Amino acid sequence: MIDHNIELEKLYNDVEQFIESSIETQENTSLILEGIESIYEEETRKNPIPINSEKKRVIVDSREEYYPFLLSVYLLINKVNILHEILDFNRANFKSNRLIEDAGFDVFLKTYVWESIKTYRGNLNISDVDFDSFIFSWEEYFRKSGADDSWEIHFIFDEEFKKALLDGVSNFVVKDDHCLLPDFFSKRDIKSCVRFDVPASSVADLFLRLHNHNKIGHWCSRSNTANWLAGRIMTKGARQKLYINPKSEPLKNILLGKKLSARKLLPNILP
Repeated sequence: MIDHNIELEKLYNDVEQFIESSIETQENTSLILEGIESIYEEETRKNPIPINSEKKRVIVDSREEYYPFLLSVYLLINKVNILHEILDFNRANFKSNRLIEDAGFDVFLKTYVWESIKTYRGNLNISDVDFDSFIFSWEEYFRKSGADDSWEIHFIFDEEFKKALLDGVSNFVVKDDHCLLPDFFSKRDIKSCVRFDVPASSVADLFLRLHNHNKIGHWCSRSNTANWLAGRIMTKGARQKLYINPKSEPLKNILLGKKLSARKLLPNILP
């Protein structure tokens, strides 16, 4: 198996080259380099390198709190076709992590590493097209490993917010379908799709803002949310006579921020 340990000096150089070769230019690209440099100083302070020794590899243990950050950067700067290889190597060498004690590698990936990936992709100038490819390969890894159950959508609502959301959404739903709404915002199956009297893009925009306000579990990707939504709603445009199920791709474009919705639902509840 090829060595995919997180070696700090090599990672720093690889990130520097990756940023320099990027077509796009974003602000704060130095943030990641500064972070790696700071971690290198911390690691060598704890385990000093003898002055007369040959060059020593400084490799970060999976138990360290900054390991999710480093692994996410390593994944993002490498070619997407070796993503599974990198994950398999790190799975085999994973001990535990202080941020999420007693949890397995899959949970660790879907929480702290995934959150770090979403946070730092912009600092690495990862385009939307390239990130879509990354997401596809990332999700495919869990499907192949049979560990994709926690990708199911999970809502994080307190009772007050849930009541306000249901009351607000009901204004845009066919009256006969109001009874479906409590189960609609859950993982449970519903008897039939909920019919909305607004464009599908507006419903997708609502779920985008639920993501942005951390009302949907952060291990659930926006692409998966779009697929889930496409199977649970029906909408009718101004010139349509019948309610139809929207396709997932237009919903993904909204949820991934590639397009904007002309109409924003419930701005007072979800700015």
